[in-house]
Amino acid sequence: MLKEGRQDLQEYDVAPPDRSEAVRIRLLSDSDVLEARRKGRELALWIGFPSTEARLIVAAIEELARNILRYALRGEIRVAAVERGAPAGRPDGGSAGVVLECCEAG
Repeated sequence: MLKEGRQDLQEYDVAPPDRSEAVRIRLLSDSDVLEARRKGRELALWIGFPSTEARLIVAAIEELARNILRYALRGEIRVAAVERGAPAGRPDGGSAGVVLECCEAG
């Protein structure tokens, strides 16, 4: 179960690949935006999103991350897999998705 975050997500399990918690990326420069994109894409593909939908997730991550840098100058983005029913990345039912949480520090 989620240890922190919004109440409406408490019914989901967080299951990023090879991690017990969500991936957090500190945003201080453009290179951090690229890192957030890469990790988001890996996670989306691991869950089982087709590459076309993974691109949409990556676009959302990039837009949020760039806005944080543009308007707050620094911050953090959290990318997590969520699942309901069967574990994420498995084709035997259930549903999976990606949660993006952003925090500005400016």
